[in-house]
Amino acid sequence: MHEAMDLVEAATAQKTAIILRGVDIGVLGKMLNQQKQEGRAAVSLIEGSSIAPPKGAPEPGKGSLVDVVA
Repeated sequence: MHEAMDLVEAATAQKTAIILRGVDIGVLGKMLNQQKQEGRAAVSLIEGSSIAPPKGAPEPGKGSLVDVVA
């Protein structure tokens, strides 16, 4: 009778481990989807915030030469 209980306990433990593994995989899948979504949002934010470089000096001749005296 003791062997039957050990067998039942082992089967229960194995079934519990399989269920927990499935839960772990489900949680990891949700985390991966969340990270992908955050990555897409970050890329979108970066692309949307890129500022065009200034197009030359505001007035002709300004900013093209710099005189430095030490």
